Amino acid sequence: MRSGSSFLGNVLQANPDVFYLFEPLHAIQFAVRDRETFTFLNGTARKYDNFLEVAKLTIAGLATCEMESLPIKTWFNGFFVFSKKAKGTRYCVSMAKTLSESRACVNVTKKACHISSHSAFKTIRIPMDLLEDLMKSIPNLHIIHLLRDPRATILSQKAYGVIPAMRFRQYVTAFCDRVYKDVVSAERFRTLFPDRTMRIFYEDIAKDPKGYAKSIYNFTDMKYTTKIDSEIHSMTYGKVPEDCGQLCARKSNSTAQAEAWRKGAALELVDIIDNGCQPLYLKLGYRNIESERMLRDIKVPLRNSISTFDDFRYA
Repeated sequence: MRSGSSFLGNVLQANPDVFYLFEPLHAIQFAVRDRETFTFLNGTARKYDNFLEVAKLTIAGLATCEMESLPIKTWFNGFFVFSKKAKGTRYCVSMAKTLSESRACVNVTKKACHISSHSAFKTIRIPMDLLEDLMKSIPNLHIIHLLRDPRATILSQKAYGVIPAMRFRQYVTAFCDRVYKDVVSAERFRTLFPDRTMRIFYEDIAKDPKGYAKSIYNFTDMKYTTKIDSEIHSMTYGKVPEDCGQLCARKSNSTAQAEAWRKGAALELVDIIDNGCQPLYLKLGYRNIESERMLRDIKVPLRNSISTFDDFRYA
């Protein structure tokens, strides 16, 4: 959360031939937390004690457009408003009075998925290693692993109100441990599934959105057109609508936005993050911030150049 994933998702959705879903596991995750019973389109029902079990089922169904196998709860997802081809599904399913009517709603979305050249899903809710079995069973499944400076992400989460003040240190350690494990899994996937994983740093794509968009489109075997180029330009240097909201992925200047957190960040909080995230820093090349001056001077890079395993810009 707050890593630039909405922005990257919209880079993919700039292609009109993509079936894109924004956080498709959101409603599922909260339903498992609340111990709800899941109903399916074939009339069966069951409860899940483990969110990751139903998450894996859901991702597999969406990736293959086999949507009749998914819990109906999947479609009660307010975040689908951010998905051009699925935003009407929630309303349709919520108004359905029978399973047959729900099935008709889902079939419309299934058709939109099938006729699209690609499907793309943006999610922050699962660990990378959950996808290993799906990478084996779905040969054309690809992963774009987005990373951001943990200081920027954590401080943005704090400002967003999701980190209890009394547990800040514990949260930092747990967060960076999770990201570290995902990085390790992604590196292992590089060997297991050659050319099917891509690492992207948010700061890099924000500073060169068109260059990295071309890299991503090349990686996903999508055609990069002048229309897509124009849409990405509008996303990164255009006017931001007044009603864009907290999850807005449009930036008037994406380059400045990537470093904006450094202007107001408290050095004492940055120190806590630096101390708690050392294993991740060593893995990804992040530098400790040693002074107030270093923190505020956005010309000072906070990540050393490291050789990433998949730079497609020159492919």
